[in-house]
Amino acid sequence: MTKLLLILGLLVGIFLPGESLAQENKSNFVHVSLVDRMQQDSKTECISDSVLSFGGGDIIQGEDGRYHLFVSGWVADSARQDKLMPDSMIYQAISEKPQGPYKMLRPIGAGCHPEVFKLADNSYMISVQGGYYSAKSLEGLWTFHTFGFDSRNRPAVKASSHWSLARRKDNSFLMVSQEGGVWVSQSGVSTYNGVTDEGVFPLVATDYDDWVVWRDNVQYHLLLGNHENSQCYYMRSLDGLHWVIESKLDYSQVMKMGADSLGLEKVVYGCPSVLQNEEGKAIQLNLEVTQVRKDGKMHSRNVSFSLEPDLDVRLINKKPITDAVQKLEILVKGNDRFNPLTDLDLPTLRAGSPLEVNRGGGGIVVESKPQGKDLLLTFYADFYDFPHGEFAVKLAGKKQDGTKVAGYMRLPQLKDNPLMSVRKPIFANFLNKKRIKMTVENLGDVSSRRMNIYLKYKENGKYKVLFKEKLPPLRPFEVYNFTVDVKWVLNDRCRYEFVVVVDDKDYESEYHFVK
Repeated sequence: MTKLLLILGLLVGIFLPGESLAQENKSNFVHVSLVDRMQQDSKTECISDSVLSFGGGDIIQGEDGRYHLFVSGWVADSARQDKLMPDSMIYQAISEKPQGPYKMLRPIGAGCHPEVFKLADNSYMISVQGGYYSAKSLEGLWTFHTFGFDSRNRPAVKASSHWSLARRKDNSFLMVSQEGGVWVSQSGVSTYNGVTDEGVFPLVATDYDDWVVWRDNVQYHLLLGNHENSQCYYMRSLDGLHWVIESKLDYSQVMKMGADSLGLEKVVYGCPSVLQNEEGKAIQLNLEVTQVRKDGKMHSRNVSFSLEPDLDVRLINKKPITDAVQKLEILVKGNDRFNPLTDLDLPTLRAGSPLEVNRGGGGIVVESKPQGKDLLLTFYADFYDFPHGEFAVKLAGKKQDGTKVAGYMRLPQLKDNPLMSVRKPIFANFLNKKRIKMTVENLGDVSSRRMNIYLKYKENGKYKVLFKEKLPPLRPFEVYNFTVDVKWVLNDRCRYEFVVVVDDKDYESEYHFVK
């Protein structure tokens, strides 16, 4: 049972001595990862059956307030269960609570790895391996379709039949496919456009077969794992293209914390999915739990774990966070279920770059002030070290009852950037010049600013500019075509490395190709 310890110092906003609190904080601090926030006493079998095995599933709340689970199922107790997965069915089940248990409603159709979304036109989509189902309502008739893919001259990452989707803030969609390719679609069911030249997954000696991507009001999240060895990575991204690895997790941590309570002999966890709240924060993790018996037969169930949601936090600092900054001001928002004035254990809190916070560094609390139902905290450190590519401030620690909590905020110096993406230029002869046709697309979810575009070629190990032009502002998914005539200085019979650069003072993207 949760205990709430009232701390008078929180209510009056006492200034705390930095040196003594630093020693106390260092001894009390504990790293907070996604697995740490799984509430073991909330473990529930969402759906199980003696005849069917149930694998990965995704949950959405209907307009009637009830929760709909779309889950893959197949004949149980098969010695070669993995071979049956492509022949599994998608089933729809319903529950009054997100944790379940869920009552079976009906089969939808063939498929596995389902993810369900409500689209901008109020219709629904279930993404599955190989395509998607669409319907006008959750209770409606589902029809199957295939996605369209446009690699956009980026053949290094191919379209696959297995993927995970995340809704962007303008109701467009981002897809992460097998091998870590990133694709975007304007509606979720319109053509998916390739935007990466190589995969975004870590290059390690393993094949990934489990991944789920989602987006909240701060960043994208990616949980990437291997079903067989239960190893997984937790990654974060500001734009869905450039990812940082925050931690390496181990599903076996989950097994040790409760496998016996399910009466299992040997278990394998995989096929994660997340349920999100109104701000997109993950509040529940669903996993496929497979029992492997000595005869090689397997039986799978879909199990849910409630997650301690990310804290609702605001960074008050408006100026850029540099090495010269020593104080961070963070407002921790309260709600009906969480009172930061009484629930937080202040000496355990750390704030700073996720890398520093995860290893016990970062700033310590030196002052606290109530702001109505919220709590304004001041953190102090000699300096704040944010490595190149990091975009978020992390606050982590514990509540008074020992529950681990964490929250993320964007660095104030970061802007919302577009996703300027160039197709391979087309070269043609024009009189005694070369005419180059260029196509530029803004595949982001915000409009672009006026930017420069350069075409460069490599000669003697250095890049030289062939031309430079100005691009007009482009709305999301707007396409801009233009041609440039250049005095050709290259030998048509030689092989050259080219790069197209689109940039301004706050943004840069590159596209490399060979001609």
